[in-house]
Amino acid sequence: GLGAGDTSGVIALNSQLVAGGVSIDGTAEDGGDGVNLYYVDIGAGLGDVIIDGQSLDGDGLYAYSSNIVTAGGDISLTGIGGAQGVDFDGDSNQVYSYGGDILVRGDGGTGVGVYFSGQVNSDGGDITMYGLSAAAIGLDFGGGYYSGMVSDGGDIVLTGIGVTGGVQLQDSAFGAGNVIDSAGGAITVAGNASAPDGIGVYPSGVDLIGGAGDVTLTGVAPLGIGILLANGASISTTTGAISLYGTGADFGLDITDGALDTDSGDITLEGTATAATAIAGVRVTGDGLTTNG
Repeated sequence: GLGAGDTSGVIALNSQLVAGGVSIDGTAEDGGDGVNLYYVDIGAGLGDVIIDGQSLDGDGLYAYSSNIVTAGGDISLTGIGGAQGVDFDGDSNQVYSYGGDILVRGDGGTGVGVYFSGQVNSDGGDITMYGLSAAAIGLDFGGGYYSGMVSDGGDIVLTGIGVTGGVQLQDSAFGAGNVIDSAGGAITVAGNASAPDGIGVYPSGVDLIGGAGDVTLTGVAPLGIGILLANGASISTTTGAISLYGTGADFGLDITDGALDTDSGDITLEGTATAATAIAGVRVTGDGLTTNG
């Protein structure tokens, strides 16, 4: 669809779409969103769901309290917007693939590259999110009432390149949802922030659980903090390794109120602070580090 005159390319309101495969492509030339989903349920069975939205001034892909579900098909969500790239807002967004891969990619202008509040579950498939922003945070996951990500053995890859932040992982109102759990798959998070006081990777109040899978965080913020774990954030594995690599100004890696816990995996912490006023390459406070092997 193509929209002009402050309208969206494709708008779906309070509706349900069920088919063997679903493809939606929307472009807005003036003011609106490329694709706008408001209380929409999309189901595709074994088929794929592909949604692609572009907007000069609005969000590329905007969804509010909407569900996208397949029974093994892949899900691909892409948005390029003058405001935000991909924006899943509201309290009850759900993206479930039940074995298929999930890919979310957003390029934002004045806003976040990818903002996702809700639940993501691949049930064995891989989950990949990539956000790029010219003015804000690259990838911002969580918040709202209930947000979480589960892959049940699939790999999770989260990447954000932004200005004020690279990747931000937020807690939500109900604590049981504050989990990013691969159940044995690898978890890889990489973020880059360019602004003063920016944070490359910022887990806040969330639990990253790798099980037998490795958990690796890499954060770069030349004028800020490479990686900051705060507000009770934790990273845990059973046999998987935990590796954190941060490069920043005053701190490369700062664990101010967070915990790292593994049964028998290795823990690697590397931090580089480059400012003349640098405080520490690596700083660990709070619950700190625990290994039983």
